[in-house]
Amino acid sequence: MLDETEAHLIFPTVIYTAQLNNYREYNKVILDNIEPYNFETLDEQNDIYRMTGEHIGKINIHHNSLFQDFFRQISIHAKSYVDLLGVKSDVFEYYITKTWLSILDKPGNHMNYHIHSNSDISFVYYLEVPEDADCLSFKNVHRPNQLFSGMMDDDRFEQDKTFLKERNVTNYNSFFIPPREGLLVMWPGNLPHGTVPNPNLNKLQDGRRCGLAGDFNLILKSGYNDFESGRISLDYLRKFN
Repeated sequence: MLDETEAHLIFPTVIYTAQLNNYREYNKVILDNIEPYNFETLDEQNDIYRMTGEHIGKINIHHNSLFQDFFRQISIHAKSYVDLLGVKSDVFEYYITKTWLSILDKPGNHMNYHIHSNSDISFVYYLEVPEDADCLSFKNVHRPNQLFSGMMDDDRFEQDKTFLKERNVTNYNSFFIPPREGLLVMWPGNLPHGTVPNPNLNKLQDGRRCGLAGDFNLILKSGYNDFESGRISLDYLRKFN
């Protein structure tokens, strides 16, 4: 008789996605008025390939009054994300702190894994997506199930040298989401993310993949000043020059 065994999968990381129903309307308004935030990815003079408008100060898209309906919808989803985590979502104000365009339009150029250190919630919303666009990828930094160094490496050049017999939820090193127009993705700001080639396609990206990226900070509403953590309401802040 076999022993009775169980596996308890604990501490999952939540990635929130939403396909906006009226994305075509949002995209048309944004793309028709996006020029102040647009940029050339290739700086030939300095031999630099840029992927984000953030690096050249083209930010604050959320301050444009033409896009207020879109950002109001994004903010509703941020609250839904927090609610999904089992957190008291109504005690917070949801402030968008920074927004910018993220553009990939050259085959073979991918965004390295990085975090948004000042963000509680990071997001990207896809405006333009070619058929063979790079996937958004999240990296499992801690690998809590890895019993020894290298055990769960799944990107070895010699496939027969991997220890993995299959990729599953217990040994993932990365998780990717194929982009599509109108898709919103939200995740914890300190979660490493980047882009990788779409594994379901046989060629590199050919076309312009344009996303609107940004960050949220969660600020406690006025009156909730008896919590020991969280950002206190702006009503209580004071500056001395």
